[in-house]
Amino acid sequence: MTELKRIKKGYKILTDGTEVGEIEYKEFWDGMPYLSHLWLMPEYRRKGIGKNALRLFEEEMKSLGNKAILLSTRVDEEAQHFYRKTGYKECGSLILEDTPLSQPMEMFFIKAL
Repeated sequence: MTELKRIKKGYKILTDGTEVGEIEYKEFWDGMPYLSHLWLMPEYRRKGIGKNALRLFEEEMKSLGNKAILLSTRVDEEAQHFYRKTGYKECGSLILEDTPLSQPMEMFFIKAL
């Protein structure tokens, strides 16, 4: 069974009482949640735990009165496919070429709650 344990601006992801990952978020635009980090230990990936944890996070954010969740991932990361499969839609990008912060394009996603 997947469950969440509240921490500062985030949650520990627990499976059958064992800590297997975490979710962190920040407040964006008037308190809208921005999911900044969803991480699972490698041996717990691709088992539905991340999907369940994300669903629980979305339910929690909705219960707090939020209307949507924002997040981002780089175009060279597999996470974008996970977020698309869980209902998130692309809503913009950030390109940091030729800057001290140069990296592949960052894609932003949103999901209405």
